[in-house]
Order: sequence, then C-alpha cells, then structure tokens
Amino acid sequence: MTFAFHVEWETPPRSVRSDEIRATWARLEVVANGRCLTQADDKDTRSVRRSISVSLYPLAEWIAYNWWLLASDSRKPLANGRIDRRNMRSAGDGFVWPNIEFVPTGSVTLVSARAVEPLEGQSLRFQGSEEFWVDSAELRKAFSGLVDMVIRRLDTEKVFGSHLVEEWKRLAALDQDEATFCEIAARLGLDPFSEGIDIAESIEEAFSLLEPDVMGDFFDAVATSSFKNDAEWVGETLVAIRADGVVSNDDQFAVVASSINEERVRHPNSSPSEVGYAGARKARERLEVAAGERVGDIPGRVVSAQPNTTFAGAGLVLSGHSPLTAIPRDAPPNRLRFTSARALWHGSIPKGGAFLLSKSSAVMQQAGRAFAAEFLAPAEGLELLVEKFGPDGLEELAGHYGVSTWVIDYQIRNHRLW
Repeated sequence: MTFAFHVEWETPPRSVRSDEIRATWARLEVVANGRCLTQADDKDTRSVRRSISVSLYPLAEWIAYNWWLLASDSRKPLANGRIDRRNMRSAGDGFVWPNIEFVPTGSVTLVSARAVEPLEGQSLRFQGSEEFWVDSAELRKAFSGLVDMVIRRLDTEKVFGSHLVEEWKRLAALDQDEATFCEIAARLGLDPFSEGIDIAESIEEAFSLLEPDVMGDFFDAVATSSFKNDAEWVGETLVAIRADGVVSNDDQFAVVASSINEERVRHPNSSPSEVGYAGARKARERLEVAAGERVGDIPGRVVSAQPNTTFAGAGLVLSGHSPLTAIPRDAPPNRLRFTSARALWHGSIPKGGAFLLSKSSAVMQQAGRAFAAEFLAPAEGLELLVEKFGPDGLEELAGHYGVSTWVIDYQIRNHRLW
C-alpha cells in the first residue's frame, strides 16, 4: 500500500519567466503500489512516457493549500469544485497533470487514476483507469516530503518569499486545538480557513453535545444544515441506550466477533470491503449457515429511537458484550436486520465504545456495510439461487434472505454476479 513521487530536477525551457516555476522544473513520476500513474501516450513523439516534465511548484502549492482536505475529506463531492480540490489535475498553472483523485477514509486512502482525453493543443494522454488503496500515513509523508523538497530547492536557487513557504509555515504553526478544528472542517468537506470559519460556532456547539467516541463518525456524515438537531439526537440516543441496561454475554456474538477480528488481521492490505466480505464469510462458516440459507436472529439487542434523517442508527458497544443498537422506530424488518448486522462489525472492535452507523466513506463504515451485505446475502448463495429465481428476481431473493432489494443489488454489482 505504497505511494511515492520520484523526482529528477531538470533545466527549464528558456520561455519560462517565473522564478518559482524555473527553480522547480523537474521530471516527475508518480507511483502507487508499484504502478506508474504518470504513464502516458505522447501524441507528438508517438511514444509512451512514464514521467512528465513539469514545475513542481504548483503541485506543492496544491498540496499545501488543500492539506486538510487531502488528509480528512472522505465525502462524496456535491459539486465539481470540491472534487477538484482532491484531484491532482487541479494543480494547474498551465501544466497537464494526471487525473488522480485522493479520498481519505481513515487509515487508508483511495487513490483513483482516470484516463482523460487531452484537450486541444495538448499532447499527453494518461493511460488506464485504476484504483488503489494506500496507507494514509505514507501518503501524507509523500505529500509533505514533496513540499519540503520544493522549498529546499527554492532556497538552493535563492528564490525567497514565495506563497508556498508562507502557507507551509502557517500549517506548521497550528496548535492542537487549531489542528483539531481544521480536521473537523475538512471532514465536513470544507476548507478550514474559509468555509470552515463560517460554521465554527456550530462545530463548537456539537463538540459540547457529543462524546469523543462518536465525533469522528458524526463529522464524517452530518449535514452542516442540521448540526445542532443531529448532535442532540446522538447525545440523547446514547443516553437512552445506556439507560436500557447492559447486555449480557452472547456466545453467538463471540463467534462472529472472533471471525471478524481474525480476518482483520489476515487482510491488513486489503480494501475495507474485501475485509468486510472475508469477515462475513468466516462468521457464516463458523455459525454453520450455508451460503444459500438465511441467517436467523442477529446477535445483540435493539432498542427503538426517535427517527433521524442523517444517521441510520447509533450503536453502543460495551467491550466483551454483544452490541446494543438504536434503530429508528417503525423501521421495516429488513432495515432492522441490515442495521443490526452492521452493528456486529462495529461491536467486534476489542476496545468497545460508541459508534454511529452512517453513509460515510470512512473505513469502518465501508467495511461494516460490506460485512452486513455478505453476512445476510452472501455472493456465493446469490450466484446459486439466481438459477432458481432468475436474474430479475430481486424481490424473491430479497425475501429469501430477509433483506431489502438494495442489498441484493449491492451484492450483484460489487461481486459482478450477472
């Protein structure tokens, strides 16, 4: 799960006038998990290139000005402007950058490279469309290493007073409270130093209403328009769960939890979904539920809660016990089963604690959704049953496994069953 920039300094073309651009002219190669993401067809030379000749100054500026979003914004963008802030092509300054988007999801980051046809007058077409999971800490190290390299190059070439240096100094000077605010703003999909300032009071208010365990899940998914109501709902629901009492040890949950944690250890470099699928298969195997059979009662207990538009439910997990999960009142049975299955994934965390179930792209949320889908409606079973129900029998398959048609469709698409 590696990521690296390979740089070789070059002499710039004579036409380049900007001091920063001239000083940082280089040949750049971007590599993720051993695959070259800057490999491109060069129309002018009719050849394939692994690297591009560019100035690294605009790339370093893009990293510095979007540092917090690159580190913490896992949200699906609502507008093109937001997705550009996480995409290397927006480094701009007239250079043809590869179309590489970075979506941080916690301990790992999804790196998506996309082939894009060159615009008129451009000669490079970057090859292939691939996705890679890379270690987030290593990616941040690569980003900061490139910025530091560019700043050292500016010093060596006696180019002083650049905007990049000032921005990098500002980031380094942030205290812990300021850094925490920047991270939270980025988790909301906002630039901390502009858009985040506008809702600083709402963030502080949410802080006062929430427990530390649930803050990450909350800020990854909450709508900025409903901060207070959602924070109050989370706080009140957690109080209600605890008041319902501590659940007793559950042997069936212990089997599921041990299966999940074994697969977490066995697949340290896999995507969140793959780890979730593996945990579900192991759990079904140990519970002796065949792929074509429906799982019976889900381990754990469920309590009803007031409806909420943002979160599917709030799960409170006590270490060594089965999960106690809050689900909005009048939730249909298939939603209750899916939410309860998601709670198993979160409930298996050895340290215990409180967790929110949301639609965010965070690692735990992705893995939990994948686990629940595979645990309730395994791909192997669907592949067998399609002969009985046919490829259009979503309703029948959903009824067979006690899930919604969305879960069946999710499994079909993600496992490419038919």
